[in-house]
Amino acid sequence: MSARRRPIALGPLLWLAATIAPASADEAGSTRKAAGRPAEVPWVVFRAPAFTGDRLPHGGPDWSFATPRLPALAADGRSLVVAKSELVLGGTPNLTLVVLRVSDLAVLSSLPILSVAEFAKAADISALDRAAAAFGDLAKRVADRMASASARLAAGRWTQLAACTVSPDADASQPPCARSEQDIACPGLALRFAGGALSGTWRGRSQRWGLGHARPAPVKDPNYGTIPVHSCFGSAWFDRSAGVFAGQLRHECQRGGDACLVQPTWQAKALR
Repeated sequence: MSARRRPIALGPLLWLAATIAPASADEAGSTRKAAGRPAEVPWVVFRAPAFTGDRLPHGGPDWSFATPRLPALAADGRSLVVAKSELVLGGTPNLTLVVLRVSDLAVLSSLPILSVAEFAKAADISALDRAAAAFGDLAKRVADRMASASARLAAGRWTQLAACTVSPDADASQPPCARSEQDIACPGLALRFAGGALSGTWRGRSQRWGLGHARPAPVKDPNYGTIPVHSCFGSAWFDRSAGVFAGQLRHECQRGGDACLVQPTWQAKALR
C-alpha cells in the first residue's frame, strides 16, 4: 500500500559526517586508518553504482542512502538532526538532512542531499551515453554536498540516539499499520502507542502526550473513493541521558494500491 522505503547553509546547528559507500572489498579496506583501526561509522552512506542502462521503475540506477548514526541530538538537547526522504511512485532515491527543534518540531535548517527532481531529470534522458554522463555528474554533486557537511563535523557535538524496538512492526500486517496499538521498548523507557497518543513512565513520572499527525485525514481518490489512513511508528529512538524520544510516524493507506501515498512525519518529545 505504500512505496518501498529505501529504507549548508544550515548554520551552526548542523555538522554531519558523510561518505560514499565503497563499491568493493578492496575499496572498503582502503577506508581503514593507517594504524589498522576501523574507520568511524559515517553519519550518512551513499551507494551510487554507475548507470549501465538497466533502468529501475524510477528510470535510473539502483542508488540508495543509509543513515546509520541518525537521528542525532544536539549537546543542549534542544535540536535533532534527522534524515527525511520523500515517498514517490517508483521509489526515486532522495534525501534531505533536517534540523528540528525538539519542543515544537519546527524546521530550523535543512539541506537537500539529493532531490527527486534532479534524479528524474537524469532519468528522463533517453540516450544511454548521455544518461550515464548525467548520473555520473549528479553522483559527484551529491558527494560534494556530503563532503561539505563532513568537513564541519569537528565543530559539532551531536549524539546518536539509541534505537528502540517497535512491536508489532509496521509491516507485520497488510496493509501496513492496520493494527491500532504498538509497544515501544527503548533503553530505560517503555511506551504504548494507542489512540493517537504515547504513554508510559519516565523516572517515576507518568507520561502521556498526543501526536498531532497521528490521525491524518482520509485520502480522496477518483477510483477508490475515500481511503482511510492509519498511522503507526516505523522506527523510534531514545536518548536516556537527555530524556529525548524521537520517532518516525508512518501513515499508510488501508486500500487504494501503491498510488495512495501519505508522507511520514517525525515526532520528538523531551520527557520531564
